[in-house]
Amino acid sequence: MAKFSIIIPVYNVEKYLSDCMNSLINQTYGDIEIICVNDGSEDNSLGILESFAQNDGRIKIINQENKGVSAARNTGLENATGEYVLFVDSDDWLEINACEKINSVIAPDIDIVFCNGNTRNANGSVVVLQENNPVLDKKNNFFEYIEECFKSLNLRSVWGKAYSREYLKKNNIKFLEDLWFGEDTYFLMCNMCKNPQIYVMEDCLYNYRIYAQNSLSKVDCVKRYQQQLLLLQRLEDLFNQNPNSLLEFCAINDTFRILTYFCKNIPFTNYKKTYLASMKSVYEKLKSYNISTAEFRKNVRVYKRNTFLIKTNIFELYWKIIRPTVKHLIVLPYRKIKRLVRGNKQ
Repeated sequence: MAKFSIIIPVYNVEKYLSDCMNSLINQTYGDIEIICVNDGSEDNSLGILESFAQNDGRIKIINQENKGVSAARNTGLENATGEYVLFVDSDDWLEINACEKINSVIAPDIDIVFCNGNTRNANGSVVVLQENNPVLDKKNNFFEYIEECFKSLNLRSVWGKAYSREYLKKNNIKFLEDLWFGEDTYFLMCNMCKNPQIYVMEDCLYNYRIYAQNSLSKVDCVKRYQQQLLLLQRLEDLFNQNPNSLLEFCAINDTFRILTYFCKNIPFTNYKKTYLASMKSVYEKLKSYNISTAEFRKNVRVYKRNTFLIKTNIFELYWKIIRPTVKHLIVLPYRKIKRLVRGNKQ
């Protein structure tokens, strides 16, 4: 039986924190420690943690000034004593049998255990039921399934996994503290570069809560865009030291996709030249691998469309007027008629 260290970075999440903590203290597997790193919360998050800690000796609270999620997770790692480490975001929650299920497949040669998860909206309702792993319920050479795992959230999220603490320590794997968006991808690439032994479970054990993307301000999008550019630099450094062309291609291609997404919300009066230069650089880098996948071709189409719109100075006009008009006057009515026709035929 293995001991699990469950690390939770906590920052201003009083609305959902109790859901998370209840899922942990009620685990059917008892040999766990719950390390809560209060990262300078300004709401009642600390009070909630303290009320739980009074009734459960397995809970450790570590207070630090606000340094960001990566620094909070690193603090948790430094204080962990379990054989395996799980990362849980403070607005998410585990199924109550998660640790028991993971423990049942752990073996001495297993470095990381992957499980599935439900994606849920803010009130907890399921948005996507079970993010499926590409190969289920057996140990694999993970590189054969790398692109499929990027299409799910498995290589873009640290949650839904149990990491051997000895493996992390031996390879000196930590979170980059100057990354607060894309930090999961970098952490996972550091793991994958060392060719770990992985067990992939079918069980759906994690619940991931998402929020409406429209709530992101233009300032948020600019900052996240800049973080993705920083991630690309860090990935290049990582793969220069640990060459793996397939892994690098998939990681950069996924970052390329995220960059194309955020660009439509960036005020291009200020960032037009930056976008054109950085995206061209990423595109040329990806082309140099001579790997063509459906996901890559899709990303290239979006990139070329955005580049054309920017160079012709109709980018904001397209996103604010042309596209919404076409969507509401043509696309949505067409889809509605199509569904009605299908219904009548049945």
